[in-house]
Amino acid sequence: EKIIMKVKSIITVFLSLFLFSCGTKTIDPGAGGSCQPKWWMKAESDSNVVYGYGREGSRDSGTAIALSMAEAQRNALSQINSEIQGEVGKAVEELERESGGEVSEDYSKGVYNELRVDSNAPCNYCSRADSEECVDGNKLIVFTKVRVNVEDYLNEELREKMNSLLSKPEALLDNVRKK
Repeated sequence: EKIIMKVKSIITVFLSLFLFSCGTKTIDPGAGGSCQPKWWMKAESDSNVVYGYGREGSRDSGTAIALSMAEAQRNALSQINSEIQGEVGKAVEELERESGGEVSEDYSKGVYNELRVDSNAPCNYCSRADSEECVDGNKLIVFTKVRVNVEDYLNEELREKMNSLLSKPEALLDNVRKK
């Protein structure tokens, strides 16, 4: 019985040491965390300019660069879609004031869905603002920042299309119901 108690004590001590050593390790900040550039996630988007960020790693330089750029562009286009949604919201509120009634949420969503930008499509107005590469372990990590002028997307053509959609609510709602 004493031997069993000693074995239990030894197991408890080793288990405690193991758990203590695991609990004091630092959390891995992710690929490239040890060589993150100073400009990473610093520039803030506003109503005039949107910044998108991408960080990707690969053993192949070309792949890492392409993936990082694509991620940054998707990030920027998602923010452009938020701007478009805001513009649609303002236009719908104005329509409600003018008509004195309420506009359905489906209608608002329908207008947005017609105007939104496909965030997986190429970003025609994105320009690379910064890019930096580093090696972390056995991978090349590429950090990319892209810049987009909001007005390039919220241009006269988009506003005309939005006004056209808002002026024909029945056709738009029929289209929304079909989808």
